[in-house]
Amino acid sequence: MPIKPKTKTAPDDLLMYTKMVDFLSWLFPILNTFPKSQRMVFAQAISNSALTCLRLIVSARNARLSRRKASILFELNVELECLRKLLTVAHQIGFLSAKRTENGMKQLMELGKMCGGWLKRYE
Repeated sequence: MPIKPKTKTAPDDLLMYTKMVDFLSWLFPILNTFPKSQRMVFAQAISNSALTCLRLIVSARNARLSRRKASILFELNVELECLRKLLTVAHQIGFLSAKRTENGMKQLMELGKMCGGWLKRYE
């Protein structure tokens, strides 16, 4: 009888935090490539939205009440959707290549699915 390895899997909330940090590590160097005239406007809006997502993940992890956690996760889901829309507009304007946009969308879709799964536990 084979012995199962004792590997611990990270809780969903910690995994989501890690994925968001990975997304931010990917995103910020790309925002520096935006035209200088748009860095203070459009790149700032994208970075603020992404950092808000990170803050909401941390807030949800630390919320004690299920209702509060569900409320924060709903807000996170909305912010992830806004971030997806901002990346779409950045692509349409020409600030992001199709490949970078696709990569960013994949990462955000994965985060959205994780958020939805986490939210279902508290509804």
